[in-house]
Amino acid sequence: MTVIGAFLTKFDVKKGNTLLWSSEFDPNTEINFENVEYLSLPSGLHDSKSGEDVVRFVLKSGDYTAQGPSLFPCVSIFYSNTKDLIIAGNKGVDRKDVRIYSLGVVCKPETSLFDAEHIEKYVPSLQQVMSLMNKDVPDPTILHNSLSKIEIDKDYQSKTPTKLFKNIGPLIFPLWKSCLLGERVLILVEDPSVKFEDMNYLVTYLFKISNYEPFENANGIGMEHLAVGQRSKLLYNIGLFNYSNSKIDVYDHTKEHSGFVAYSPDIILRDMTTIYDKVLTIGSKGAVRMHDNKGEVIKSTFLDGSKVLKAKDFTNNANVDKRPWFQYMIDLLYTCFTMNNVPPPYSKYFDDIPVEPPINTETFIKENTSIHCMLIDLIRENRNTIKASEIMKLGLDGFSEQDFQLLTQLYSKLSKNEKRKLNVQWFDPNLFL
Repeated sequence: MTVIGAFLTKFDVKKGNTLLWSSEFDPNTEINFENVEYLSLPSGLHDSKSGEDVVRFVLKSGDYTAQGPSLFPCVSIFYSNTKDLIIAGNKGVDRKDVRIYSLGVVCKPETSLFDAEHIEKYVPSLQQVMSLMNKDVPDPTILHNSLSKIEIDKDYQSKTPTKLFKNIGPLIFPLWKSCLLGERVLILVEDPSVKFEDMNYLVTYLFKISNYEPFENANGIGMEHLAVGQRSKLLYNIGLFNYSNSKIDVYDHTKEHSGFVAYSPDIILRDMTTIYDKVLTIGSKGAVRMHDNKGEVIKSTFLDGSKVLKAKDFTNNANVDKRPWFQYMIDLLYTCFTMNNVPPPYSKYFDDIPVEPPINTETFIKENTSIHCMLIDLIRENRNTIKASEIMKLGLDGFSEQDFQLLTQLYSKLSKNEKRKLNVQWFDPNLFL
């Protein structure tokens, strides 16, 4: 990953968002800095209590090829002088004295956007440059020399936003499934207390959990067949200014795989249903909800809810589906006839001890690999039926229509035939005998 450009942006109440300085370091690469002043200073950033934050986004190349523009990952740090004004003795801070800045770098990954996972390791160096520079009258030569030779801090790591993951709770599972399917996933941030740095972590986490282990099955089928989820673009922060012609104008949506994962504080994007497939809204006081682009509420399956929530917490949780009737009948029979001393046979397929969020990424990666191995074997064997107990063995919910649909869609994508459908034998004696 190479730094190919840098920029400094500013916000004040009179001029709004402005680009103070930008520079390209690679003479062979053209960067389109359009909207960088909005991407690096998104809505709501001025409400930051700490006066510091980290924003990630992508910029387009200035030149277009037959495949469309290249996407360059960017990271910027945010600084506000609000705390300085308070320390200086101003009891009431006058908004006209507030200055907000963002300093960032543009990078060129070695192969794809996914190589930019560690771009935030530039943050300590950016903070050092920001602290030393004259922000109102930046010296272009000093900035160019400092940022063109900027180095990463190998020991720097973003803090895990545990509170954010606890609030999302079981909805992490439908988010994961959407990423596996290569859907357009938009996360809207209503809560001003949520840091953009935390959102960067969440988007990167979603990419990681939709990844796979390298493998080769008995038929010699390997990683080349496992590109369904990996083709989603990691866009990070986007805004209303990216909206154009009923789509997010960042890259070519006419391609076969047009999925992305992005976040935005611009809540109005929720009404623009042509730009996303699923939307997660992070509201105030920990309220989180998920919908599709038709307005249908998305919940986690009952089994997924039990993976991260204790029984007393998920039974009436608004983001968890109710227990399916077939599962309810099995549970009722075993409760009545065994006095609750013998668990139903299906329970052997999952651990009923909830895990503290965030779930280890390796857990998802192993599950992704198992799912794809089984589906590829079914395709190779020309089978189009799977038992509910086989679904449970994959870590999915053998009682849930949501997971039936996930496997059916993945089966069609992997077989490269949308008309080829997977049937589910949901009435499976292995679940109750």
